[in-house]
Amino acid sequence: MTPNKHLIDALGDHLDAFSWKLWVSVTVKPYLDEKGQVCRPDNEQAMRTWGRFNKLLRHEIGHRSEFLGLIERHKEGVTPSFCVHGLFCGEDLKRVSTEVFREKCLKHLGETAIETYDPHRGAKHYLVKYLSGDGEAELIFSRNLPRWLRSIEDSSQRAHAEAILALRP
Repeated sequence: MTPNKHLIDALGDHLDAFSWKLWVSVTVKPYLDEKGQVCRPDNEQAMRTWGRFNKLLRHEIGHRSEFLGLIERHKEGVTPSFCVHGLFCGEDLKRVSTEVFREKCLKHLGETAIETYDPHRGAKHYLVKYLSGDGEAELIFSRNLPRWLRSIEDSSQRAHAEAILALRP
């Protein structure tokens, strides 16, 4: 079921309260199973691909990075396809060369888009719009994002953090 536009806009407003640094989109490609047969991507493969992306990013900056992402399942066509999109926070992400890192991801993961987050475009442009498509989407949180959100002391951002935490499964 697609959430209504008001809920999608509200989530975008909540996400805009934070200092995101990077937006990433990784297309999940078919893979070979242990028998060497080509398999269609599925949710599990999407999570493995996202894990490999995060490992590359961790290697690039020297530690884990916090993110809020979503797995998008496209319904069009005969074969379902998946993309994983994410917003990343952390001051050290400013030093990541998006062009160089994109090339590294293309080599190891396949089709990858990486952009410096532009707060004027906002989270609706980068992430939340995928919730209103004709496919299905599932939000995913980095391991420490909930802890980071709970640690926010600024009262104006605290309400936004609580709203985002309420979405976590």
